[in-house]
Amino acid sequence: MRTLKSVVSAAAIALMLVVSVDYLAFAATGKSMILGKSNKANKVTKLTRTTSGPAMQFNVKNGKGAPIKVNSKGRIGKLNADMVDGKHAADLGVRTRVYDYNVNLTSTSTLEFTLPQVPAGSYLGTMDAWIYGPGDTSMICYLRTPGSSDRLQQWFPSGKGDNFFALSTSGVVTVGSTSDLTVRCSAGTSGSWSDFNNFQVTLTPIDVRTNLATGSAPRSAPRQAPNAAR
Repeated sequence: MRTLKSVVSAAAIALMLVVSVDYLAFAATGKSMILGKSNKANKVTKLTRTTSGPAMQFNVKNGKGAPIKVNSKGRIGKLNADMVDGKHAADLGVRTRVYDYNVNLTSTSTLEFTLPQVPAGSYLGTMDAWIYGPGDTSMICYLRTPGSSDRLQQWFPSGKGDNFFALSTSGVVTVGSTSDLTVRCSAGTSGSWSDFNNFQVTLTPIDVRTNLATGSAPRSAPRQAPNAAR
């Protein structure tokens, strides 16, 4: 009986020591981290790798679940993430390209300038400008993409009494491969233009473009007459 009591007492003391040491190990600052335990510290924990490469790596089973979980929405400074919600950084946000061109010319019947190296894709494009020139001739402005396709085209007829022309046009511009695009304004043979002020072209990428077949537009439900009073 005495032997059994001694064994039980020794086991109890050993268990207390293990629990105590284990608690101190994962709950006290300055101790080693214990896997599978709730480690706590009253100071920041830093890990520095002395060679090139990542300082820490987290894996989950079969790629399921998030490798890291946080309990705060606080901003993480200098975080360089490859993807957010399944999108790369280049796919996030609106990236409108703005091209400004201002020139005062002595006399010309044609204005032309280049939008350099526009990446492939579909864009919502706009062209705006104030143009001064003779009012007794016509003029046309457009954006030309590779393959001699004219987009954002606007035509001004002759007979403009005050000689001021307001260019304002928009539309979808499709670029097949990274290319220079050309903006061109041409007057009639008798025209001579002097000012192209605040000439601005904008290109905003379009994520989705859907071609609707004829008759595919949604129709509103027919209106029903109210019930007649009895």
